[in-house]
Amino acid sequence: MIRTILITSIIILSFGLNAQVNYEFTISKGFENVAPNSAIVLNNSVPTYKLTQTKANSYFAGVNAQIPVGPFYVKPGAEYRYYSTDYAINFYSEDGATDISKTETTHSVQVPLMFGLEGKRIFFESGPVVRFHLASAGDISTLDAYSSDFNTTSLGLKGGIGVKLGSNMKLAAHYETLIGSQGDHMSIFETPVKFNSAPSTFRLGLGYTF
Repeated sequence: MIRTILITSIIILSFGLNAQVNYEFTISKGFENVAPNSAIVLNNSVPTYKLTQTKANSYFAGVNAQIPVGPFYVKPGAEYRYYSTDYAINFYSEDGATDISKTETTHSVQVPLMFGLEGKRIFFESGPVVRFHLASAGDISTLDAYSSDFNTTSLGLKGGIGVKLGSNMKLAAHYETLIGSQGDHMSIFETPVKFNSAPSTFRLGLGYTF
């Protein structure tokens, strides 16, 4: 699937060399979905940790190539994603409950392949997204018996609407979601941590065409 998307992007770019290709630099702020439910981690059937997401933010910067196909367009691209999330954690022990806070950040590269329709001022687009995990950091790794196993590659969907601001600038709003569950890369006491909600982001960004 991933190989097919990448090969398709290369083929489209090859044909685009003979078309009027517009290149675009984009930056955007992501408003991340915070999991509505806490995750309970058991150790020997005894509740030990309760994890609750309290805040999450993301930022994106990338480039893409918009290739016209009649009234439509194809837009492959690549973008860097920075993501940070805060956790409120209740730790239960024989001495009672203790409240602690932990943070996690991740760095990744995304490859979207958008298909769109553009009018004089308004445009619509949607398509698949492939995310490649690069690195992670944060003090959440200091939790007892904590381990992480990120998927190297994740698949998702992205769609949105935008408006042209003059001849070179664009303002766009996108919604993006990935296949999987929030926190599915984390394990504590070898028990997977899941929040039973898919990772999703509402993005608001600017684009400059050159």
